[in-house]
Amino acid sequence: MFKEVAGDEGRIPVAITCKIDNKNYIFTVEGDSVILKESKLPQRILSKTSEFIFYRRRHDNGFISLESSLERGSYLACSDDDSNLKLKRCSEDEIDETAKFDFKILVLHSFVKQPDPPNIPYHFRNIHSDLLIANPRDSIATFKSDGHPEGEQAVFYLNTYRSNDMSSNALPVAISCHVGRKNYILCVQSNSVILKEGKLPEIIASRTSEYIFYVTEFSDPQPDNHLLKFESSSEQKCFLAWQTTDLERKLILKKEVNDIDETKRFALKEKN
Repeated sequence: MFKEVAGDEGRIPVAITCKIDNKNYIFTVEGDSVILKESKLPQRILSKTSEFIFYRRRHDNGFISLESSLERGSYLACSDDDSNLKLKRCSEDEIDETAKFDFKILVLHSFVKQPDPPNIPYHFRNIHSDLLIANPRDSIATFKSDGHPEGEQAVFYLNTYRSNDMSSNALPVAISCHVGRKNYILCVQSNSVILKEGKLPEIIASRTSEYIFYVTEFSDPQPDNHLLKFESSSEQKCFLAWQTTDLERKLILKKEVNDIDETKRFALKEKN
């Protein structure tokens, strides 16, 4: 599962790798062929297309399809004699049988933290352009219209995890911040969202976690913004949202009522 969030709605970007004789290889698109290329995965790909990236989608009948990000409408498929892999043009509604894959999981379900990419700081904003501010003293995060974007309390990090659960088309992440030389993680507790001091676990040997949110795009992203929603892995169909009180707009966990609820909509922008 690739480290960045920039994907397509209903799909997540993945790179397929293998290791042979201590060498790393990546499935790579060249023309209508798929080859093994000796290379390390890049930490970041600043584009929606790459010869390494496929969009993974799980369909209702359980199979997985892998659409090339470089050749949209072309899917990873078996050749006619099943001897190798190639790209094949398919309709999204009628995926060819040779482009259907069934992945077998050989280990118990877990979330595994991805190797650390460059620390990319993000600002979270709601539809009013209020800035999300960490308040560790009260163990909460709130949106403020006058929040200072240069302050450390306004900077959050998306920490991506790899999951062996093929039933989801969303990307598992943990959201953290650094305030006063201490690390804090957004955490779900008793249907609330709190800031909890601690280090991110490397492995979470569970199907759910108070730290893990499944992130998907709310709509097509603007060039420099990602419009996203975050579903709790521990509270089904509950999303990060904001709620206005007399004094503040507080980050909360909210049960999904409909898909157009804009209190669940967040814009992420890299801090300059």
